[in-house]
Amino acid sequence: MKVDRPHEGAFSVHRQKLKCKWEDVERYLAERPEFDDSPSTRAEEPPAEPTALELYNLSQETYRRILRHELELALQAPKLAYTYRQAAEAVGISEGLLRGQVREGWLNPVYIASKPIFTVDELKRWLASLPGHPD
Repeated sequence: MKVDRPHEGAFSVHRQKLKCKWEDVERYLAERPEFDDSPSTRAEEPPAEPTALELYNLSQETYRRILRHELELALQAPKLAYTYRQAAEAVGISEGLLRGQVREGWLNPVYIASKPIFTVDELKRWLASLPGHPD
């Protein structure tokens, strides 16, 4: 990959059709001096480990944007309540199974107007009440 427009952080892959069959690549490269990778043309010292910027061809601005986004996610306030979908995902079950637990009275949502939400404490209480849960 290479950065075509580093100021926009857009990536593209430059693809070309091989000029020979895949099985003949070694011979094709050996016949062309511009692709010479013999030990005499290589540097004696191994190259230094590439930095993240070099490895991914990221501009510094793109790298900063990624770090800023990751820091914002890490510093967000913890969730206090979940919708049905979010609660099912957080607990690792289907939304239908979660709804069944509510119908049977094992799990109790609280309501904001008519919207049911599940507090973290209620989800933890419900999980602790399940059979086989270590006390």
